[in-house]
Amino acid sequence: LGNTCYMAAGLQCLANSPGFRDYFLSHRFVAHINRDNPLGWRGRVAEEFAVLLQAIWSEKLHSSVRPSAFKRMLAGVNSQFDGWEQQDCQEFLAFLLDGLHEDLNLVTEKPLTVAVDRSDFESDHAAAEEAKRRHALRNNSRVGEEFQGLFKSTVVCEDCHLESITFDPFFFLSLPMPRPR
Repeated sequence: LGNTCYMAAGLQCLANSPGFRDYFLSHRFVAHINRDNPLGWRGRVAEEFAVLLQAIWSEKLHSSVRPSAFKRMLAGVNSQFDGWEQQDCQEFLAFLLDGLHEDLNLVTEKPLTVAVDRSDFESDHAAAEEAKRRHALRNNSRVGEEFQGLFKSTVVCEDCHLESITFDPFFFLSLPMPRPR
């Protein structure tokens, strides 16, 4: 398969996430495929991911799995993964999780939504719950349930001290690595 350790690392993480793995192994995902979502891949990413998980978790647990068909499918939907060059694991996971999310997004009609204004709520918790509810009006998938969170961002104007608080969904949270002392 060439230089695909980035893919192996990401796939191992997802294959060993119990709730997510079981959702695919039990075939519950099939009822959630959204073949009409213009942001998705007509179910191709979800179906090939399920085939790969079936191979990984088959009765032959002591054998290795060569994800050639999965890699070909990825290259077919995103030319970044065509060829054998080294890729970034986070970029791979971002693409895969987004593709799975859109293939399995239960929302077929996406209404316009407005951002939550924290000042309209009594607490951060209430504002975050409303932000989550509004996000779910456009994004509702098992991928989001398993891997998405809300990031609270606070910006304060240095001149007038006006405070703006937003809650934004994320799949990845980048953290700085501490420097050795």
